[in-house]
Amino acid sequence: MRIFLAGVLVAVAVVAATATPAHACSCAVPDARRLLAQTDGAFVGHLVERRDLGDGRAVFTFRVERRVKGAMGTTVDVESASNGAACGLETTIGVRIGLFLERRAGRWTSSLCWQVSPDDLLAAAQPLPQPNGRGPAALLVGGQFGGTRMMALDRRGRTLAYGRGAGTTLLISVCPGQRRIAELVQRDSGVGVAVRALPGLRLVRQQPVTSPPGGATVTALRCETRDGTRLVVFHSSVVRPGTALLERLTGTARATLWRGTATGASLTALNAFVMSGDLGTRILAVDLVTRRARTVGRIPPPAGPLVSNPAGTLLAGVVSSDGSRPHIARVHLEPFSVALRPVAGAGEVVWIDDRRLALFPTDGRRARLYAATLEVTSSFRWSAYRSVVVGSTVYGVAYFGRLHRAALPSGPERLIRRFPGPTVYAISAVR
Repeated sequence: MRIFLAGVLVAVAVVAATATPAHACSCAVPDARRLLAQTDGAFVGHLVERRDLGDGRAVFTFRVERRVKGAMGTTVDVESASNGAACGLETTIGVRIGLFLERRAGRWTSSLCWQVSPDDLLAAAQPLPQPNGRGPAALLVGGQFGGTRMMALDRRGRTLAYGRGAGTTLLISVCPGQRRIAELVQRDSGVGVAVRALPGLRLVRQQPVTSPPGGATVTALRCETRDGTRLVVFHSSVVRPGTALLERLTGTARATLWRGTATGASLTALNAFVMSGDLGTRILAVDLVTRRARTVGRIPPPAGPLVSNPAGTLLAGVVSSDGSRPHIARVHLEPFSVALRPVAGAGEVVWIDDRRLALFPTDGRRARLYAATLEVTSSFRWSAYRSVVVGSTVYGVAYFGRLHRAALPSGPERLIRRFPGPTVYAISAVR
């Protein structure tokens, strides 16, 4: 499983409601519900006047169309940086925007990073819609949706249940039996894991994850038992690139399964396939029962993350065999062999079943389906940055909280809903 950690998905703040977009101020994609809970004020209105104060500051006067939070009259003065390069507000007279505010020394202040579309701000002021899905859960999404961090969806993408709680869900693993799930959660107090029950996402238990000295990022998570009492996590060091740790969490106890130099790991029911070495070119199979590690083979450098097919017999991912041009790699583990095929750009590899896989682009190119021999069998347009296959359907999350769907093997891609938050960090099929 792969994730884009919170803070990695950073976009240049381009606000649709403004006449002049900003190109130098970088902001995390705003979560309107979260901002509404954390800021002192919010409104929808139109700019009527702007006054420069000097020293790089300006006062923007707005006519308030709708006050959402905080005490203000029919007009409000907001202090901000005087230009967009310094994250100052960017709008023109008469343009309708949504804006979040902070109260500082008796004055309202704001920035470009708190400037959103009016529809997003007004939607954030409404309670989360009641679940309207039917049938069993087909997929799970995690992120931060303002007071809730997970959602269970049916095959049509409709909401079945919310997983409420503080923080942001970064990884999801479905436990054997599909009655429990484990999630990796980033909170202000640090990283932890939580176990929830399906289908209602009731919180069963949670515990902190203690990072190795110097701090680390958990890049793989697997639930090993039906009740979620035993989990495996893979840490990658932040301060010492390549230093890694594979651990099993059992309640409050923890056991080291492997440690060394590695760039990633693919976790299966029996083994952890660790991409060892500074470039991740040596594949180690770590037996999750005996903890013995053995080298199964090598792949071309620099190696990207590899994912296992459901049976745990094949691995696949995108590598750069000549250091520049990307290739999709299929690794047969027993006996060991590597097949390579050039691809046009970066992408995410997802197994459809034990013998078929797909490369879903992260740069707007076409998705391609492959046989295990890496023969291309079909392709179609695909614009999501994180994808998962449920049966014969692929679901993907695109920017600004959009959920897309396409029927395999050839599409077409369709937008089926928007989430009540701009960014989804984890998506998982319920099998």
